[in-house]
Amino acid sequence: MGTVEPYRPDSDSAPQNLIFGSPPLCKDDDREAYNELLKRLIDLIKPTDIIEEILVRDYVDLTWERLRWRRGKAKLLPDIFSSDRTFGKYDWESKFPIKFEIVERADHLIALAERRCQAILRELEYYRCESQILSNRTLQIENDTNLKAGCEGLRDDEQKQGQS
Repeated sequence: MGTVEPYRPDSDSAPQNLIFGSPPLCKDDDREAYNELLKRLIDLIKPTDIIEEILVRDYVDLTWERLRWRRGKAKLLPDIFSSDRTFGKYDWESKFPIKFEIVERADHLIALAERRCQAILRELEYYRCESQILSNRTLQIENDTNLKAGCEGLRDDEQKQGQS
């Protein structure tokens, strides 16, 4: 059975940007960190075709989104629960619920992105299984064709020998 060579996208990011566009980075995001995450996941998953590369890129984008929400949430938490702040009744009632709702919403968005990441990994596994099944069927058809051709060749040889 033949092995499939891993799909290697061009090292130059220009062709990838034509397909996927620019990475979904905010002005404060670290492009090098995003590229490192992308590189490491490509090295780990080793996409074999463009479909798998799309799934990897989606996974990286969602992972980056989760990390961004976690960083934002981490910046809000000390402000909400800081013990050195003194709040008057009005300040506490007006600021705490708003910031707490933002943190709660961030948790929700993180959970949604996590579920979507898990779905992408399941889709990648399903795609690879289906590709393997299709590849095995193709090999089986090729083997059956070769076997049939070989049997017909033997039959012709037997008939020639019987006529001699």
